[in-house]
Amino acid sequence: MTLAAGAMRAHPGPVPPAAGPVARLIVAALLVLVPLVPWRYLPAQAVPQWADTALRHLGLALCLATVAAFLWPHRRRWQPWLASLPLGLPLLGLLVVAVVSGLGARDPLASVARGLYGFASGGAVYLALAGCPGDRRWPRLLIFLCLAAGAAVALAGVGEYLVGRPLVYATWFDPANPTYRRLAPDPWFERRIVATIGHPVVVGSYLATLLPLALSALWWAPNRAWRVLAAGTALALGTGLVLTFSRGAWVATAAGVAVLAWGLGRRRLLMLGVGVVLLGSVAAAMTGAGSLALARVQAAYRDYGQGFGATTRGAAYGFVATIAAESPWLGVGPGMYRHAAYDLRRSLEVPTPLGVLDTPDNMYLNWLAETGVVGLAASLYVLVALVSALRRRLRQPGDPADQAMAAGLLAAVVSLAVDMLTVDALQFPVVRLVFWTLAAAVATMPDPGAGDACCHRPGPQEETSTIS
Repeated sequence: MTLAAGAMRAHPGPVPPAAGPVARLIVAALLVLVPLVPWRYLPAQAVPQWADTALRHLGLALCLATVAAFLWPHRRRWQPWLASLPLGLPLLGLLVVAVVSGLGARDPLASVARGLYGFASGGAVYLALAGCPGDRRWPRLLIFLCLAAGAAVALAGVGEYLVGRPLVYATWFDPANPTYRRLAPDPWFERRIVATIGHPVVVGSYLATLLPLALSALWWAPNRAWRVLAAGTALALGTGLVLTFSRGAWVATAAGVAVLAWGLGRRRLLMLGVGVVLLGSVAAAMTGAGSLALARVQAAYRDYGQGFGATTRGAAYGFVATIAAESPWLGVGPGMYRHAAYDLRRSLEVPTPLGVLDTPDNMYLNWLAETGVVGLAASLYVLVALVSALRRRLRQPGDPADQAMAAGLLAAVVSLAVDMLTVDALQFPVVRLVFWTLAAAVATMPDPGAGDACCHRPGPQEETSTIS
């Protein structure tokens, strides 16, 4: 834990410039449009070719624009800047592991490209946002943008449930759309919402990460109007989360709320517990929600409590064990699990009547299979460093609003970490973007231990990282 905390410690380095209006506008577009525009599912020939190409690469283009806008000021002194950035060197280590692992894959070009895409749409965005904090309001701005987009996604999902079909992108999320069926091979989700993202499991992971953060805003929002807005956001996120009927996301949210209650103090536990129950009750009161939720819980007990070995997920766990035994250190390469799993199904004659999962539905096992023990250890190192930094922050005296925000960020990280036990959440661009954005918010929180920084609002030249 101490070693990980050291990695998150900001070393003396050049003072980053404040983010300009253009850079902030690009960030706003990135954090709002990626969850709200499912460019991956655009039907073929729905728009002119140039528009089709632009929309399909919108998310990556916004990520690269963000990186360029924020990192351009460091182009002449990138080495001392990178060394001074929390998690800068560990992140580069993750990139190196992905590239080296990809070079040894069955399809090196595709695997390396997958690894680079994952870094460009996640880790590189963190480097940009964490390297140019601007002022004390910067982490609050990042969180606000994430919550605003999350509320819009959740409201779209609630409306979808009420009318029985997607309110937007209905033709995009139609099983008759070949693009949608290729990227979501089993797109018949009954009444489970897909919102603006396209898959209930992904929506669940996304909302489960944001809900504890919205609840924490009830304590760090600047005034009553903002607290009312935070309460409405939490209500929307909680209702949408229930309507995904994603069991892993439910469990992850419970873990996140428990951590939030611990971070805020025991006297808040009862209030938060009542709030979560009310959120669930509102959603369950809707027609059919309660019965479908009960059916999902019963299915979980039947599949994973009594016959896990016969399920596709159970077979996937066995495939990971075989892959790890054959390629223990660097795995089979980013994006190559699905090919290895299909090969193993044929060679081992594993009975999987429902087919083979493209992933093991577990982020940790996915890291182990695709990047080996080295990649798994490096990824866990980053997660532990984030949790360690936030726990250390909560143990230090400081501004109550900043402490509440740190508790919310810790709860969000824990919620996602638990959710990743049941889904490879960071494989999805929208979840990956939110995770690294929140990590940047952690990195740019002012450090209460830096002089009297916790007692007044410092300017850009006075800012220090909370991870120092």
